Amino acid sequence: TLDKAITELIFEEGSQCTKITGNIFGSKSSVTEVILPPSLKEIGSSVFLSSKVSSIYLPESLEKIGDKAFYNYKANDDLIIPENVSEFGAQAFYGASGTKLTLNCRKTNDMQTSPFYKSTYTALELGSDVEYIGFALYADEIHCKGSVPAAFGKYGELKADVIYVPNDAYKEYYLSWHQYADLLVCEDGTVPEITDDDLGISESADNAFFYRTSDNK
Repeated sequence: TLDKAITELIFEEGSQCTKITGNIFGSKSSVTEVILPPSLKEIGSSVFLSSKVSSIYLPESLEKIGDKAFYNYKANDDLIIPENVSEFGAQAFYGASGTKLTLNCRKTNDMQTSPFYKSTYTALELGSDVEYIGFALYADEIHCKGSVPAAFGKYGELKADVIYVPNDAYKEYYLSWHQYADLLVCEDGTVPEITDDDLGISESADNAFFYRTSDNK
């Protein structure tokens, strides 16, 4: 545990710390500012559970976020999850909230119960390199930056009121994420018309289907 008089924690330059464990920044801690070392690879269980830390910068070296690591964490600033993170523990962000969460990790692990369950972020940004979503993500609005839509695992899904996609990639998202067709909007606020040609449907194909079904009557 940390001395309750400590309000700021900065790891020394050149620190070789690769893992932080224990609820050291939890509700009983007085720390409100922390700078994590660039060598950090894992944030263990409950480290920031109900933390008072107002903003956290997660280093690019980070690979794993443990069980309940950010449980009920209320962020004052935007939180960015770097691209090398590939493993999230159970309830890692349960009940967490904030204005904006940016998810840059290329691939996530598959989880039936999302580590973000009950989280309430105003906006969620999916970075341009996100390739695979293995669990449910929640936000009022989701902004996708990639020109290629991410793939969903068995438990992957998006729960939002609106999903913004790049203007020049609307068609690709519409075809790949057909289950969210009614939620897709271009970043400029427009909703392009999708034609039968876009869907690969031709008039001759429609007529052929009509004649086949008529012949069977």
